[in-house]
Amino acid sequence: MSEAYDRQLRRPRRFYLDETVGPEVPGHYDFSDVDIDPATIWQCRQNHPELIVSDLAKAFDLDEEGKNVVRLSLLRRGCAKWLYCRRQFIQLKHEVKALMKEAEIGSDRFELLQELNEKMQHIAKTPRWVEWPTKVHSCRKRDQENVIIRGKMC
Repeated sequence: MSEAYDRQLRRPRRFYLDETVGPEVPGHYDFSDVDIDPATIWQCRQNHPELIVSDLAKAFDLDEEGKNVVRLSLLRRGCAKWLYCRRQFIQLKHEVKALMKEAEIGSDRFELLQELNEKMQHIAKTPRWVEWPTKVHSCRKRDQENVIIRGKMC
């Protein structure tokens, strides 16, 4: 990982999600005909499965039956669940911050909440540009080694 990226995060290395972070890593996908990059990805709406359905419907001219197939695939693969979990995670992050305000500074409870908050902040501020390998591995560790994360923390 580059030193510039380390300085940019200003977080201890133990909070890094992946060691393949940085622009020097070759990508898995071909984005030559797409007008999106790690900087402009932040302008895209997110957090709803229906956004994915509408993107695919436009790209492949899907009728209502085709849209339902996409919805079922998102449901089957857990994408809808994780979009919902992301919303709940953000709510939990706000609750932990509120608990930190109530806790006495310097107490064990405050230190524990602060460490938890730092980890949650790091997960929440991970760059949105995440490329998975195009081949599905049966080994989770191998999948994690091949994930590419690019861009700045938000």
